Amino acid sequence: MRYAGVIGLFLAVWLVSCDLDVYFGFQNKSQDFGNSTRIDGRVTNFYTGKPVALADVQIGAQETFTDDSGRFALRYLLSESELRNKPTTVRILKKNFYPLKLSVILDPVANTFPLRLKYAAPLILGVARFHHNGKIAIQAVVKDYQGVYSIEQVQAVVFYRSAAVADSVRYPLQLVDAENTQVGHYQTLIPIRSDLESRLFIVVRDRDGYTARLFRPGKRVDDAPLFPVDQ
Repeated sequence: MRYAGVIGLFLAVWLVSCDLDVYFGFQNKSQDFGNSTRIDGRVTNFYTGKPVALADVQIGAQETFTDDSGRFALRYLLSESELRNKPTTVRILKKNFYPLKLSVILDPVANTFPLRLKYAAPLILGVARFHHNGKIAIQAVVKDYQGVYSIEQVQAVVFYRSAAVADSVRYPLQLVDAENTQVGHYQTLIPIRSDLESRLFIVVRDRDGYTARLFRPGKRVDDAPLFPVDQ
């Protein structure tokens, strides 16, 4: 019994002296983030206010992506120079948007950045193909936030059946009217041929090199004109 009492006393002292949470598998200690700060924000379309999903957010040497609501969050490790208020470079990249580059001084506790990207690429709002006075009329309505006259080229890619091979030919569409400073009406008239297919692509390129493509599937009936035919 005397030995049992000594052993019990030893165990009691040992348990008191050790970290019981660690010993029994519990960790209640808060995480030590050191010299890090929280950064979050939301990326939206400058023109529409809609969220920009899967935008590449680069902050210093770290990187993350926005979710479907345009939001992002990360814990950023501050360098010694950033702790002394040296600016940090922030870059936002997304296909069809102009890249955004900022220089910011990070708060050592938390930072929230609302960011807006300007959409750069043209937008094809509508396509129509129909018969008109013995020819095929092809029309497109194109929008560019930088202005109608930033559109460099609008083409229709049409297909002809040649035996088992479908040949394609590109026809340029001309600007015939403008709804406003951003939206233009484009049109071409092409000859009717027995081997001409009804499917086509519209391809648009602007002066900054941004492009847009829209496929019109084959149909047995004509589309309604998008605007009055310009002869």
